Amino acid sequence: MNRLTLAVVIGCILLLLAARCGRERPEERADTREAPPRPAAERVVGGLREPVALAFLSPTVLLVAERRAGRIRWVEHGALRDEPFATLPVPNPAGYHEYGLLGLAVDPRYPDRPYVYAFHTVPGRGGGADGQRIVRFTVQDGKGTAPATIVDGLPVGTRCCHNGGRLLFGADGMLYVTLGDTQRPELAQDYGALPGKVLRYTPDGGVPPDNPLEEQRVAPARTDAQAQQTMPSRRTPVYTIGHRNPFGIAMSPAGDLYLTENGPDHDDEINRLVAGDNYGWPVVMGRSSDAHFRNPLWASGRAIIAPTGAAFYTGDALPAYHGNLFFASYTDGRLRRVVFDDRDHISDIGVVPAAGDNARLDVAMGLDGHLYYSSLDAVYRLRAE
Repeated sequence: MNRLTLAVVIGCILLLLAARCGRERPEERADTREAPPRPAAERVVGGLREPVALAFLSPTVLLVAERRAGRIRWVEHGALRDEPFATLPVPNPAGYHEYGLLGLAVDPRYPDRPYVYAFHTVPGRGGGADGQRIVRFTVQDGKGTAPATIVDGLPVGTRCCHNGGRLLFGADGMLYVTLGDTQRPELAQDYGALPGKVLRYTPDGGVPPDNPLEEQRVAPARTDAQAQQTMPSRRTPVYTIGHRNPFGIAMSPAGDLYLTENGPDHDDEINRLVAGDNYGWPVVMGRSSDAHFRNPLWASGRAIIAPTGAAFYTGDALPAYHGNLFFASYTDGRLRRVVFDDRDHISDIGVVPAAGDNARLDVAMGLDGHLYYSSLDAVYRLRAE
């Protein structure tokens, strides 16, 4: 074979190889893209008594509410201070109950407004409960000082349960409060009663003038033509109604509010809150065709997981999780991830295996960019592996 013939043969071979490469299917080519970070869990602090609520003052300072003990604990760089940030009196009768220190929130303008808000059950006679209230502390030198009651006389389940107690500041700067039906389901549909509602207050405990519902006051009986007139109306603290036992509330990056809610023996729910809407309890559970009620975005059906604290992930360490909702589950301790197509449609809900069974009470987005969650005695952090 002469040189010219050899060159022609080699050229043909190269052309054939180039053509084959051009027809290569994408799945046959090596994927050189970097794999997204995988989540890993690490324990931040232990030795806690039912750390039911988490709130951050800074990237390094975490406040933890201990439900039964009534203590707010100060955790800095993962170290738990011996002396509590503050302590509130709570009832603690024998046996199972849902009384205690139930919610925490930090003023959205902190540290210009150096306030921490706490929701707790007030102890009554014989170890029982005598209502619930919201107290505001001033942060001074690492302590909660000058406690001031900003909302008092909130109802409580006198027999045990469904007390709610979660606190959240919305994008509007208002304080949102969850209240269960206090084991009186009929009150959840009573517009004049507070149980089974989400409430909305100003940061000082007042009722915002743009709340959705009005309280009508009828004037005293008169004999003239004005006998049936009503006196000027005033707003109530009620924001939404028809809830059974809402124990998690979270705000999306877009400012929408979402609620986790415990069903009876079926249909735990995730709801998006819309001012003035009715979510059905106890008339309906789960999804229904009744146009009087707003349907949940998700219902568990016959599976009961008792969803608790919730938060949206807004960090950068786990970019695949950005904008997803995470919530804890009291029954099985699984951390669940909720993916949305849009604000009113959930495309997927799945368990985050890295968290094991330690996500039972609360979930919070840390100011350090990591997601935090609590078990019955410790706080954990979800980070990139």
